Amino acid sequence: MAEKLYSSNDQAALERYELAAKATCDLIWDWNIRENTLWWNNNFREWVGVAAADTNQLSAWEERVHPDDMTGLMRDMDVVLASGATTWEGQYRFLRKDGLYAYVHDRGHIVYENGKAVRVVGYMQDITERVQEEKLRHEQEQERSFALEAAEVGTWVFYPLTRQVKWDARCKKLFGFSKADIVSFDLVMQYIHEEDVLAVNASIQAALDPINGGDYDIQFRTVGAEDKILRWLHCKGKTYFNKEGVAYRFAGTAQDITEQVAAREKVASVERIAKLAVERSGVGTFYVDMRTQQVTYSSLGARILTGSEVLHMSRDKLIQHVHPDDRSLRDQAYEKADETGYVQYDSRFIWDDGSVHAARVIGMYGYNALGAVVDFYGIIQDITPEMESRREQRKLLSLVENSENCKAVSDAGGTIIYMNNAGKKLTGVHLDGSMPPIHMHQFFAEDHPVFTEESWSGYMIFKHLQNGERITCHAEIRRIYDGVTFIGWGATLRDLRPELAARRVLEESERRFKTLVMACPVPIAVYIGRELRIELVNQALLNTWEKDSSVVGKTFLQALPEMEGQPFVHILQQVFDTGKVYEAREQMVYLMRKGILSPTYYHFTYTPLLDEQGKVYGIMNTAVEITDVVQAKMILAEAEVRLELQVHDRTQELQAATEELQATMEELQSTNEELITTNEELNEANLLLNRSNKELEQYAFVASHDLQEPLRKIRLYAGMMHNNSNVPDDAKTMLGKIMHSGERMSILIRDLLEFSRLLRNERTLGVVDLNTILLNILSDFEMIIQEKQAVVTYNDLPAVEAEPLQMNQLIFNLVGNALKFTRKEASPHINIAARELSREEVAGHIDVKRQDIRYYAISVADNGIGFDARYADQIFEVFKRLHTRESYPGSGIGLALCRKIVQNHNGWLEVQSEEGVGTTITFVLPETQTDSVLPA
Repeated sequence: MAEKLYSSNDQAALERYELAAKATCDLIWDWNIRENTLWWNNNFREWVGVAAADTNQLSAWEERVHPDDMTGLMRDMDVVLASGATTWEGQYRFLRKDGLYAYVHDRGHIVYENGKAVRVVGYMQDITERVQEEKLRHEQEQERSFALEAAEVGTWVFYPLTRQVKWDARCKKLFGFSKADIVSFDLVMQYIHEEDVLAVNASIQAALDPINGGDYDIQFRTVGAEDKILRWLHCKGKTYFNKEGVAYRFAGTAQDITEQVAAREKVASVERIAKLAVERSGVGTFYVDMRTQQVTYSSLGARILTGSEVLHMSRDKLIQHVHPDDRSLRDQAYEKADETGYVQYDSRFIWDDGSVHAARVIGMYGYNALGAVVDFYGIIQDITPEMESRREQRKLLSLVENSENCKAVSDAGGTIIYMNNAGKKLTGVHLDGSMPPIHMHQFFAEDHPVFTEESWSGYMIFKHLQNGERITCHAEIRRIYDGVTFIGWGATLRDLRPELAARRVLEESERRFKTLVMACPVPIAVYIGRELRIELVNQALLNTWEKDSSVVGKTFLQALPEMEGQPFVHILQQVFDTGKVYEAREQMVYLMRKGILSPTYYHFTYTPLLDEQGKVYGIMNTAVEITDVVQAKMILAEAEVRLELQVHDRTQELQAATEELQATMEELQSTNEELITTNEELNEANLLLNRSNKELEQYAFVASHDLQEPLRKIRLYAGMMHNNSNVPDDAKTMLGKIMHSGERMSILIRDLLEFSRLLRNERTLGVVDLNTILLNILSDFEMIIQEKQAVVTYNDLPAVEAEPLQMNQLIFNLVGNALKFTRKEASPHINIAARELSREEVAGHIDVKRQDIRYYAISVADNGIGFDARYADQIFEVFKRLHTRESYPGSGIGLALCRKIVQNHNGWLEVQSEEGVGTTITFVLPETQTDSVLPA
């Protein structure tokens, strides 16, 4: 029944998965390893350009993988499947329908049955654009390096933590150094001009302080380490800080500006004169000596063209800064200047740092008295912001033109003056003169809020101007101002037809799913969100909960308040956080049944529900109640335990009865000839019993099988004789003792049988929740607890790997003893507590190899009669009693059984007691078991 049920659930889950895969825009695939077939969703087949019938075989995928990627891809897949991993991912090239190979990132989830991979479900993502962007960034980095080399700029990196400097060949040359690429910071400072050391050091310290932003820009002199040449350097840099604000890297550039400094000194006076007049206007100046072709710049002019304040350079070097694509514009401007004597052009210039900026150059030739050109001078204006603005405008226009949504603009009168292609297609509007002017009133009523409010957004329905189709869309419309003057409206319309169609498909899918759930005989519910709000629950689960449909919309705890304090809310939240399926078998659940909180048992599964982004949005709960099966198992187990205990107790009493029977045998023989046969059987039983004293396990076996029959006959015949009126009264008294002794011997047989079973160490291990065991035992002792007015307290007990029946026997005996050995003058108080032991506490009791296992100490403490601590070891011996049977009945084997059970589980047992105060018995168990058992 269970196998059939789970197969149905799997089929339902598969159907839901396929519906979702068909509806999604992702590239979804499903490889059935067992049948070696492959399934692609509709979007995948459309992307590849094949029909559904052409994708059933794995070869459809293999044929589209780039040949250079196939070997490594299959090797990686084989390694993942052999390792037993649940996920696989890889990047490779895959053939699209346009005949080009796309770079794809492929992920798959592997499904196993009996440890063997049978299925891989995954999705593919086209990452071609990302790969191309990475290639482009690499090429741009190479271009930057080439630009630095062309500009004769050196680079350096200072590591403050190690105080080492790494510099390139150009930078070493600027310091007149030809040795190591990595040197100490102190060595570098030695070659800075002594008049500049303080300024350089202060600038470096400021850059290393995160408060200053980490920027570094300074000009200073160096004295060559080897060539002793004095050079002027211009250094720029940036400091990088870690999360704690500590500088770990300080990098930058160095440029030889010796010639520029010299030129600056020559034209300093000229610069000072023109500086106030020109640079206040935001433009730079230049002067070209046509005889030497040397160019002199103002500081601002040099910065506009090169990014550096290089005041002197040749025209050839200047031309190198002109962007290659703009040099023809410059040449055309100078050709025209040959006729007019006037030059003006806009061009991009490549700065020394590789960045691109725009400038406008305006100049005119100077002539001598003979009309010959002697110089050329003019101004330079930075138009980078202007060019950026134009570029941004072009980008915005491109975005508008290529938008999938309708973009439209009207004038202040409401006449539409612009609409992009998507809008024309959506509305049927033509603005090429083939149609009369289109007014906003054709889409909106005269009193619509769009004409009175600053902005309006909402849903609207209009007719297509060409075919009359009614179209639903979402509109956002705003008033446009030029400063404070209203000039028109701007509108964005989003076509909702695809969304509405998809929503209808989704709603139909959800309707079919809900119909399937509601009709399913298996209890099913769906919880949404972290608050676990019930969205769907079928009648089967409502019957299980004994609730009606009013629970829909409530949270899990609101619908089932009895779940408070039980582990299920925590488990559900873990499933929500991890996205992993949780399955449980024979799980005990306390539910309200007819107004009473009752234990029930279930097989159940919590399955996470994922949205399109793979995030958990809900959980589906399926359950099967098996309370009757579990209770039947428990009743059977309890019956077996009690039967074995009865045999053990009766065996002990049989031993005492045998001694009494021997004392009266001669007298009974003269009374009734029928006892002759009984005496022979009793002698045989007595002989077997004597042998059992030498080997307890063999004795228990004999007592269980060979003594039961003669003991039954002894009790039968003794009863018959006791009821015979011809038997004298003193003989009846003796027969009564025989019958009583026979009953006690039967109990002894039961206890010995249980002890023998423990000696054989037969275990059926499983995870045992000691809390459940304790609650069941307290339920068994409920009447005794009430009768003695006992107070029983306990804290949370652990779950351990153990034999369930033996754990029940262990705790039953300890709690039973605590209730038995009580003082009349004090109300019994019993406390059961558990704690985890430290490694030091465990080390003295177990082998070192086992010290990585958790151990728990569970103590049962009472305020009973207690006993002298000198007898602590004796109470665990078989048949050892500290009190008479008349005062406190029992077989004397109970604590011996407890010690053997604990030893069988690789644990140990300790006792502390004080006469008249109480007793604490502590047993220690490991969380998990190993193959070996600790010696007794």
